[in-house]
Amino acid sequence: MKADVLIDIRAQLGEGPRWDAPRRRLLWVDIEGCALHAWDGSDDRALPCGARVGAAAPTATGEVLVALADRLAFVGEDGTLRDAAPFPHGPELRMNDGACDPEGRFWVGSMRLDEGPGDAALYRFDGRELVTVLTGIDLSNGIGWSPDHSLMYYVDSPTRRIDVFDYDGEAVNGGRS
Repeated sequence: MKADVLIDIRAQLGEGPRWDAPRRRLLWVDIEGCALHAWDGSDDRALPCGARVGAAAPTATGEVLVALADRLAFVGEDGTLRDAAPFPHGPELRMNDGACDPEGRFWVGSMRLDEGPGDAALYRFDGRELVTVLTGIDLSNGIGWSPDHSLMYYVDSPTRRIDVFDYDGEAVNGGRS
């Protein structure tokens, strides 16, 4: 197999591709480049965010929800930022990965900048309120749900495992690896 380059962009730390089906665009972030990218099939548009951006999710309104180092914010089509919720941590942490659950809420996890253990957390945002769901995390790096939505899969990279939680739409219960 031969891979073809889709977007010839040199990111400092490119991650988190998400397809925005209604707008037919690929969203991705350059964490260290502090930018949200939107590729429409021909052009890649970089929207500066002014801070490390760990994850992004399209919204029904056309804005993109981004997890900045210190807060959640909505990015408008014109690149303007509108704050949504602050994160309850200091400058030694940043956000690293996130995904929307079957109910449309944004789950996002953090990590220490020095990649040290135990100070990070996993959060859930419903559009109004930010809730801390798990603490004592090392480096959030993967969230997903089973096809029937009864399980949530969660990766804390340094543990080298995937935890599986019973998922009821509100909470994660009991972890199993």
